[in-house]
Amino acid sequence: MEIEVEVYETIDHMCLRLGELLWEAKEIAPQRFNGWVELRLPFGLDKAKRLIAIHLAYRELPEDVRHKLPRPWQAMFALRHWANGRLPAAIESGEVGPDTTVKGALELAKKWSNDSKRDDDPLPSRYAQIDVTAGQLMAGDPNDMNPSVARALSRWMSRRTPDRI
Repeated sequence: MEIEVEVYETIDHMCLRLGELLWEAKEIAPQRFNGWVELRLPFGLDKAKRLIAIHLAYRELPEDVRHKLPRPWQAMFALRHWANGRLPAAIESGEVGPDTTVKGALELAKKWSNDSKRDDDPLPSRYAQIDVTAGQLMAGDPNDMNPSVARALSRWMSRRTPDRI
């Protein structure tokens, strides 16, 4: 149906445009971005970050990679699990792609959520638990961190062996 195609194209455009606007706002005022999203927008920081990730992926990735990605609106469901490495693997394997349906995206997001709650679910060999924890930390604004915690974290990072950086 022609209207159905137009609906999906409109949603895709909306996701990409919102991501672009959010990226621009974050570039203009990075220190105020988180608070602005939480206080002034009709969605939370998690969704704002996913929209930005969608915008950046579609803007910066080469065409041969972009055509393997899920449509922008589908990525809203799947990107929640980007940090644990599942989305790139799912795209590469074809589990997620341009033909993924809403139902399929929701089912995958639910499956990935359930899988991530299991204690026996091993992390991808590329990342240790400390890497995942650091990724969660880096998702926030360092200016929001308590100064004492920031100093302690900085001291801790300075203990890293120089040849491992």
